[in-house]
Amino acid sequence: CEAVKANLREDRTTKVVELYAGSGNITVALAALDVDLVAVESVREACDAARRNLLHRNANARARVIEARAEDYALPAATDIVVLDPPRTGAREFATRCVRSGPKRIVYVSCDPATLGRDLAALESAYEATSVATFEMFPQTSHVETVVVLDRIRGGRSKGRAP
Repeated sequence: CEAVKANLREDRTTKVVELYAGSGNITVALAALDVDLVAVESVREACDAARRNLLHRNANARARVIEARAEDYALPAATDIVVLDPPRTGAREFATRCVRSGPKRIVYVSCDPATLGRDLAALESAYEATSVATFEMFPQTSHVETVVVLDRIRGGRSKGRAP
């Protein structure tokens, strides 16, 4: 959570959307910042848990939890940053949609290197990876979490050009 928070501008006017929010583990950390936060999750029980987590931690009153599929959620035009923490299947639909019009920054949290690579390849014409960090969350296993920060490239780059 701290690695994600470190890549957000703490500014009252910063609009952050967290997709695949789950029960709010990252949401609670983000809500500690002075940002306008919307957390999107498709499972009602997880949404309820996220709301309880925010309430019990006296989180930012501007933090909202919305029950919706991340793939279907229309990002508000003023969205500055999207935080993604998708399941192992990744965020293919979101990545494809973001190339056409997306936020200035994406902070992508991944537990699966294969789907992360696929999604980064889909984003490479419009975004540049500016930071990559890995975290061993489950010692003595092959599982690793990766946090990739992607910043929008003005005007994009031609498909097939090296970053």
